[in-house]
Amino acid sequence: MRGTRPPAEAGLTGSLLKGKSLKEAAAIFGVAEGTVRQQLKSIFHKVGVSRQSELIRMLTIVSDRSI
Repeated sequence: MRGTRPPAEAGLTGSLLKGKSLKEAAAIFGVAEGTVRQQLKSIFHKVGVSRQSELIRMLTIVSDRSI
């Protein structure tokens, strides 16, 4: 993902990369699951994907390149 992400979105993407569900991520950050879903939709829009699996695949590729 290019540019900067708000801390909540960065935390969510990190949690998803670690295999956490949206429900688990919401509990970790102390917010409602609906809030996490809205953050996820914002991330989708920013990176041009429409499915969580596409996002994870993209993040994994980017993550692997930065190692």
